[in-house]
Amino acid sequence: MNKETQKKWAEKAVNVVNKVFPEPDFDNWEGCERLLLSTLECAESINRYALESEESGRLLDQTGYYLYHKSDYAKGLRLVQQALAIRTKILGIEHPNTATSLSNFAGLLYRIKGCPAKVLPLHQLALEIRERILGTEHPNTVRSLSNVARMYQAQGDSTKALFLYPIILSIRKTILGKRRRDTAISFENLAGLYLAQGNYRRALILFKQALAINKKVLKEEHPDIARNFNNIGGILQSQDKDVEAQPFFEKALAINKKVLGEKHPDTLTTVNNLALTLQAQGNYEKALCLSQKVLKIRTQIFGSEHPDTAKSLNNLGEMYKKQGDFERALPLLNEALSILTQVFGKKHPLTKKVENNYLDVMKNTSSG
Repeated sequence: MNKETQKKWAEKAVNVVNKVFPEPDFDNWEGCERLLLSTLECAESINRYALESEESGRLLDQTGYYLYHKSDYAKGLRLVQQALAIRTKILGIEHPNTATSLSNFAGLLYRIKGCPAKVLPLHQLALEIRERILGTEHPNTVRSLSNVARMYQAQGDSTKALFLYPIILSIRKTILGKRRRDTAISFENLAGLYLAQGNYRRALILFKQALAINKKVLKEEHPDIARNFNNIGGILQSQDKDVEAQPFFEKALAINKKVLGEKHPDTLTTVNNLALTLQAQGNYEKALCLSQKVLKIRTQIFGSEHPDTAKSLNNLGEMYKKQGDFERALPLLNEALSILTQVFGKKHPLTKKVENNYLDVMKNTSSG
């Protein structure tokens, strides 16, 4: 076949695969995985023959977002970025599908870089587009508003986040009802903010409401339910109720290992929380082993300058600190502080927390 004929057949292949590639929701992951090899071959054809169409844009976007769920972030980002470029060119920036690709691109970029300051303007742009085209109460518009609120919270701006979260929850309860997954996510987001502020009672109520909703609308082994278990365990852990927290972390870990895999960031978060709980109960050897494992995998996935890597460095440093091993704790805390200062700035609550740990160890090291 000559090049023009090859291009024509490649375009037909893209259109066919696009028609059968499902929305990358959890219930469809098996179907997405079955078609993944075909979609990646189509992505190569889209590049090779410059196939710029709504079908190619949609296929790239949905495949990239599926890869996001499967924690293949670098490949997912490339595909979603390409989808965004195609959709912007053929549909214009003021289009719902372009806004979807923009939102997905921002989500992947945040996961890879961990820097809310770089991602917030992208989510704000997606929000503005959706507000103009879809209206303020459309589910996708509210989803963008939630993304903006989460970036404010990630930046340490709890005032703006606390202003937006109740508005988002109110809209979702009115438009979607009290028993929908997005409503449960709003309960979680607001609860996470209360947890960060030390309001454990209100946070626990909201996390339990989210779990109750998800148990009714989702499969028993769903990542959202695992996250609910992890969050409830986190509240108990924050109140030094480590024995009560451990079963929740173990339930979350069992689900995440099965449906996400051992190296998924959500799985690693739960392993890290379990390690802290074990340490509080005096099981230092196992806690250290788990924390070292999480640090190693996070460094492999995200690199040495990502906030998640910094969190692992801090947690491991705290463990050594509590055991009186200040010489091992100091360089870990110093590295964590350096990363967080660069990404979040000196005034961020997490940066301040790590700085306090570092200074405390410095004093003990000097006095020793």
